[in-house]
Amino acid sequence: MTSRDNDQINTDHEGVRHNDGHDQPGRPVTAREPAGEAPEVSDSEDLHQEVERLGRILRAARGDRYSLETLAARSGVSAGLLSQIERGIGNPSFQTLLRITGALNLPISELFGGGQQERAQQSYLVRPGERRRLTWPKERLTWEILTPPGTREFTVMRGLIPPRFEETEFSRPEYYHGMYCDHLLEGHVTVQIEEKVFEVNPGDAYTVRSGQLQWLRNDHDAPAVMLTVLSPGAW
Repeated sequence: MTSRDNDQINTDHEGVRHNDGHDQPGRPVTAREPAGEAPEVSDSEDLHQEVERLGRILRAARGDRYSLETLAARSGVSAGLLSQIERGIGNPSFQTLLRITGALNLPISELFGGGQQERAQQSYLVRPGERRRLTWPKERLTWEILTPPGTREFTVMRGLIPPRFEETEFSRPEYYHGMYCDHLLEGHVTVQIEEKVFEVNPGDAYTVRSGQLQWLRNDHDAPAVMLTVLSPGAW
C-alpha cells in the first residue's frame, strides 16, 4: 500500500483520485512518499530480483567448465532457456533449477541467499531478518532456514507452499540423502509416501527417508505453511 502525504486524497464516482482541488479535475493523482520512507517493493519486483540472483549464481557455477550447449545436454534444459535464466530473464520452475544444479554438481544450499549470515554464524539466535531464504520463482515456493549456517546434525526450515502447487522432484535422493520430518502448521496438503496417499491437516506430521515421498500437493486456494527438520543437516 502506497503511503499518503499530508493532503487528503479523495476518489470521485469514476474512481479517479483528486487532491482536494489542488490538481486539475479528472486528472489522476499519485500520492507522494513521506520523506525518509522507501516505497514498498511489489511481489513481482521481489521475484524478478530473485531470478536475477539465481542467474548470477548459476552463471558463476558454470564458469568455463561447460558451454551452454554442453550444460543443456547434461541437464535436459535448452541452451536458450539456460541463457535466459543466467541473464535473470524468465520464470524458471523448481524442476528446471534442480536439473541445472544437478548437472553442475552444485549443492542446493548454494542457491539460498539473504539474511545476515555472518552475524548468524556468531550467534545461537537467528532472527527473521537473518534467515537464509530461497524462492522457486515460477511456483513461488519459499523456504527459510531457521538454524544457523554450519549446523551439521540437523536443519530446520519453514516452507510456504503456494496454492495449487504440486511437486515430485525434491524428495529424490540425489538432492538430499537422509531423513526429514514435516509438520504442517497452516493449510492442507496431500502427500504420497511410497504407495499410500495421506491428507495432511494442521498439526499433523510425517517422517520419511529421502526417496519415500513420491509427491506433495496443495489442492487448495490458500497457501500451506510447513515446518521441516532434516537430519543430517543439509544447509
